[in-house]
Amino acid sequence: GGSSGVRLWATRQAMLGQVHEVPEGWLIFVAEQCELYVRCQNGFRKVQLEARTPLPR
Repeated sequence: GGSSGVRLWATRQAMLGQVHEVPEGWLIFVAEQCELYVRCQNGFRKVQLEARTPLPR
């Protein structure tokens, strides 16, 4: 994590252990599942992402 309004955790379990420390309105990215969340009042919400686009070679 940092002070940019975005926190990054390797696993969802790691996020759940520290999500209470994230300010409301911040984005949370969980690398293991490639999932994005928004911290909201009294919890967090998962952001629905479109299908993955592979990088060109």
